[in-house]
Amino acid sequence: MAFSGLSANPLVGAVIDRLVALGGSGILSEFPELCGVEHELIARCSDDAVAERFSELMAAYQRHAALVGADFSMNPSPGNIRDGLITDAMKIRGSSQERR
Repeated sequence: MAFSGLSANPLVGAVIDRLVALGGSGILSEFPELCGVEHELIARCSDDAVAERFSELMAAYQRHAALVGADFSMNPSPGNIRDGLITDAMKIRGSSQERR
């Protein structure tokens, strides 16, 4: 199955598919789904500048979520739980896997 079939946004999925076809790799996920695996993603960054930028984006997301009364503990959603993703760990591990 093409990765774009798994994406809520077919265009972004198609771009990732093209990137993979050209020898690259990509992760298509939402910020809340990456909480808890940041260290794994930082280790995969191409250089220190990319790692720093990723860390900054995660911190900015956490700050914004706190401003609106949300946080990463609100994941998984009731819909995720209904569909079988009963723990954050299950959702996070699945969403942080790299497509090659």
